[in-house]
Amino acid sequence: MYLVIFRFYINTKEIANNVTSYTLHSEFILLTTLQHTLLCSRLDLDGIGSLASDHNLGTSRRIERGARLVIAVPCDTRVILQMPRGNLECIHPRPLLLQLAATYLDSREYHRAFELFRKQRINLNLLYDHNPEVFSSNTGHFVRSVKDPTWLSLFLSELQEMDVTRTMYAGFYAKKSEDKSLTKNKVHSVCEVVRTAILALDDSETYLLPVITSHVRQQSLAAALDVIKTVREQEDKAGERKPVVSSGEALKYLLYLVDVNELYDVALGMYDFELVTVVAAKSQKDPKEYLPFLNQLRKMEPHYQRYCIDKHLKRFDSALHNIASCSGNNQYLEECLTLIRDHKLYTQALLLFDRSSPAYGRVSVLYAEHLLDARRPYEAALMFQRGGDLSRALQCYQAAGDWRQALTLANTMQYSESQVHELCHLLVERLAEQHQYGEAAQVLSQLVGDLEESVAMLVRGHMWPQATWSALSGQRSDLIETHIKPGLSDHLELLTSQLATAQEQFGMYKARLAVVRSTQQLHFEDKEGNTIPADSDLFSDTSSVMTSTIASSRSRLSDRSHRSSKNRRKHERKLLSLKEGSPHEDLALIRALHDLVTRTDHLRDEVRCLCTELLRFHRDKEAASLQRDLVNVLKNMQGSLAEIWTSELAGSGPQQNVFGPEATVNSITAKFASSGNLSTSHTLLGSCVARFTLLPDEFR
Repeated sequence: MYLVIFRFYINTKEIANNVTSYTLHSEFILLTTLQHTLLCSRLDLDGIGSLASDHNLGTSRRIERGARLVIAVPCDTRVILQMPRGNLECIHPRPLLLQLAATYLDSREYHRAFELFRKQRINLNLLYDHNPEVFSSNTGHFVRSVKDPTWLSLFLSELQEMDVTRTMYAGFYAKKSEDKSLTKNKVHSVCEVVRTAILALDDSETYLLPVITSHVRQQSLAAALDVIKTVREQEDKAGERKPVVSSGEALKYLLYLVDVNELYDVALGMYDFELVTVVAAKSQKDPKEYLPFLNQLRKMEPHYQRYCIDKHLKRFDSALHNIASCSGNNQYLEECLTLIRDHKLYTQALLLFDRSSPAYGRVSVLYAEHLLDARRPYEAALMFQRGGDLSRALQCYQAAGDWRQALTLANTMQYSESQVHELCHLLVERLAEQHQYGEAAQVLSQLVGDLEESVAMLVRGHMWPQATWSALSGQRSDLIETHIKPGLSDHLELLTSQLATAQEQFGMYKARLAVVRSTQQLHFEDKEGNTIPADSDLFSDTSSVMTSTIASSRSRLSDRSHRSSKNRRKHERKLLSLKEGSPHEDLALIRALHDLVTRTDHLRDEVRCLCTELLRFHRDKEAASLQRDLVNVLKNMQGSLAEIWTSELAGSGPQQNVFGPEATVNSITAKFASSGNLSTSHTLLGSCVARFTLLPDEFR
């Protein structure tokens, strides 16, 4: 290799054309460039290739203008540079340092590696990240090699979850394979193995501070305090013999790592008042702040004492366990119930109390009231039943519409015949409100014994086959004439009216949409009647204004996000108002048309069922007329889709199917509010007419 007028060659091949000097190291080639940088690349094909392609792969550093390489010390990290003034300077390039560090770590010379890391300020995480498997299997050797407890504490305190070979030293470790299993919970696992290795040493008491550091890094302050507590106990037993690290020194070190108020709360949570006092004494706390509180706690019964501490520390689960364990439980029952209610600890409390105890029943009732407030009546009924409040449980079963459980409970409560009869009527009303007409009819026929009302309920729910069967099986064929046939006629009249209204409204909305679109088109024409070209600046400005309007609308919608859902729905209705001349009337009309199409499509099964019953009673012409009305409406809607949802709307991108058969009015409004765009599919009713083949051709 040679250098000619800033051109650097290797075997006659030009590698770079901006080189001012170069030198060889045992592992690297070093170059200085006209850009005043020092490049370090490995002496291999990849390293040379990186010089030819990209000089900035984490191996460069800035140097003084005009500096030239003199020599790189082999098998070392020192590189000598000559400055323009003639003086010599020694530097340690990072790639050479990392190479030497890797050599030390591969040969498990952890003491020399640690010295190098501290002297050259290399991130100590590299001790583990260089090769996690080797480190984990040689933790004992690492601890014995480093020896210094201060160094071990420093290493543990600097641990981070990130892998430095993937971040700050990624350029040097480009070929390293990633093993996520070894870096998961890195801080916790490294602290664990290092502490285990320390405790296995004969002189483990020397390493008390690293042990405490490991607990702190694992967020286990209680364990750290427990270590200090153990040392205090050993000091009391040892007499005049002083340990290597006293409990006072250990506590002072712990207070350096952790906020004193946090440590005070942890000590208090260990229920050790002596330890609390020691921690508080080492802090700046005024004894008047904590001594009265501690003295008051000392006077309490042990479990209640712990309950008060847990409540003070907001550890409500633990507080519940402690107050539930208090002797003379009834004395603290009201306070326990208040804790359960305030912090919603119902499920935990049910596991703590015996089912035969009064407390269990009280908790069950509390939980039931909570479930009732959350509108979960069925679950509330179960809890009321557990709590022995059968009357309220019965009310909840009624609200849930579970007539079987309600009547079972009424039987348990030994209701009289008149009370059961009254309850059945209440249940029927509730079931009818929930549109469970079949269930209501079953109660009327089986429990009340009123077949006529049962058939009337089935007719109300348009359950024609069931109504006919009930009438015939109960030997009341007269109900067919008095209830079922009139019900069929009423339903026929209702559906015919709905189809006529849908046809009329569809035509009206479609005509109005055409007028609105025509009016909008006029705004895009000039005074002479010439249409503005698509690439016109005016067209572009208009688009920008519309985009701005949509963006501002989104912003306004976002600003109102804190409002109640009721106000939000009201705003959406105003936004897409059908009032003539409203800003988004065309979009409101499209939504209304979609709503009509969807509702008409949903009538298909209802019409099919009614036509079947009409045919059963030989009312063929009425069935054919109803079916014809539906087919005509569906065909009219199908034929108008292309006219309503134009190609511009249909081809508007990912929103294309917003008006498809699975869409709802709310989803359309949401789509508009989020994107300012509406579109549809042209295949909404493609299968509606084809599937409607109940009647033969001569009747359709």
